[in-house]
Amino acid sequence: MKNTKTVCFALILILCFSFLVLGLTILRTTPKSVISYHFYLPKTAVESYGFYYPVTFVFSIPNDTSLFCYYRYNNHTLWNQLLVKSIEDFFNNIEEVRFDKNERKAYVSVSFNGHTDLYIQFINYEKNLTEINYLV
Repeated sequence: MKNTKTVCFALILILCFSFLVLGLTILRTTPKSVISYHFYLPKTAVESYGFYYPVTFVFSIPNDTSLFCYYRYNNHTLWNQLLVKSIEDFFNNIEEVRFDKNERKAYVSVSFNGHTDLYIQFINYEKNLTEINYLV
């Protein structure tokens, strides 16, 4: 188990370094009341590395009791809902969102899946878009 955590930590460090070197761009898009985040990787980085392994993004969230997280790869496709896990669940390298309500953070793990663009948004239980802030 210790080796697994070390390997996961090493992969996270490699991905973080890759984003810094390869130029991950974060664009916050807010057309009218739609609030979502747009993450962009250069085409050459995606062609070289693919980015099929889930990357974890951290967001601060409001004190909303029930949030759902959605992602998509372009503006022409439907939103995909991420599987919701608790913060106590072990991260097992799948696309999911884990909410830490005590810390008011959401850990969104999703891959670029060979795409240059990734959009993420949160919706509450009343199906209203919820404003969130990107942390890391």
